[in-house]
Amino acid sequence: MFFIHCDRCDDTLRAGTLEDLDPGHEPNEDLEAFHQAHAGCPLRFYQPTGRGTASGPWHEPMVERWLEVRDRDGLAVAIGARTSIDDPMQWRIERVPFEEEIEVGLDEELFRDVVRRALYPHQLSERQLAAWTLHIVSFVRSLRPADVIVLYDDVSDPDRSAACMTITARVPLEGSLSALRFDPTIEERIRALFDDVEFPPLRVQR
Repeated sequence: MFFIHCDRCDDTLRAGTLEDLDPGHEPNEDLEAFHQAHAGCPLRFYQPTGRGTASGPWHEPMVERWLEVRDRDGLAVAIGARTSIDDPMQWRIERVPFEEEIEVGLDEELFRDVVRRALYPHQLSERQLAAWTLHIVSFVRSLRPADVIVLYDDVSDPDRSAACMTITARVPLEGSLSALRFDPTIEERIRALFDDVEFPPLRVQR
């Protein structure tokens, strides 16, 4: 997800994914229409930092959403709201402070489940699994907000979201597998888990 903002017209578009900007990617009609409508205007590109809050449960369509974003000049807030349940969400960008306490961590229950299913019928000893889990937990603590991608909200907990690391942030983690001295067969299966961009699973708690 990203935002494009026109400084002249004060219009903001929330677009899909960063891949929408790739030349060979299937055209995004909303993005193309925005560019056509603002041809010649000064545009700014904003990326979410992973921090966000809302005026109520995130899955409720009428709640106002606040997402911290970053552009070349620093931090801002993308604010989204609807005037009617039938209307699309409208976004605006404001240079206001964003105050929110969040905690990013490994979703350990989901992580262990994913690993066990991927290794079956092989398995890690509980000692090895605990050591690798602790290694990832420590790695996640060192992440910057820009290293985390918020994927979707937990419908059962409005203050919790599923997340993952950016591909760049995951590279050192994947590279550290050799130091853990796994059995070659198990290490091969573990490396295959990193083919999923959402691995390892993270959770954002507000």
